Amino acid sequence: MGALDRKLREHTQFELVNIQEQVGVTCIMVTHDQEEAMTMSSRVAVMNEGRILQLGTPASVYEHPNCRVVAEFIGSPNMLEGRMLGREAAGLRVRSEDACREMLVEHAEPLAEGTPVMVAIRPEKLRVSSAPDPAAENRVSGVVAEIGYLGNVSIYHCCSRSAWPRP
Repeated sequence: MGALDRKLREHTQFELVNIQEQVGVTCIMVTHDQEEAMTMSSRVAVMNEGRILQLGTPASVYEHPNCRVVAEFIGSPNMLEGRMLGREAAGLRVRSEDACREMLVEHAEPLAEGTPVMVAIRPEKLRVSSAPDPAAENRVSGVVAEIGYLGNVSIYHCCSRSAWPRP
């Protein structure tokens, strides 16, 4: 469907899903288009080098990727390296040198203190504010370096204050 324009592709995707449901058959679709896979599937398998890395519903694969390859393949997350500090009722406490701070992250698996982790932060889960709540968890300061306007969304490229180029 890659050769179709966006509107026709979206319409065709929904038509195919409706036909599949009406007929009651299982279809296997192979695609490199993540949006297409997420839209048309009830189950998604992310493969790399011939091996299935993760299998699940589109929502579970997107919200809870089991490795960096899956996180980066499905969507465009911000990836931060860190170390596990401990478990709290609300999640795991992670220290990230990339963000220069501690973060509280959601994770289902128990991890030992000191375990190296990668934290995937989805862009749509972020909120940009000129006056953030100083007591809020998972807050980081920075400077908006560039803005890419795409119509329905804008992409902000930010950097730390110390990395901001000065004249």
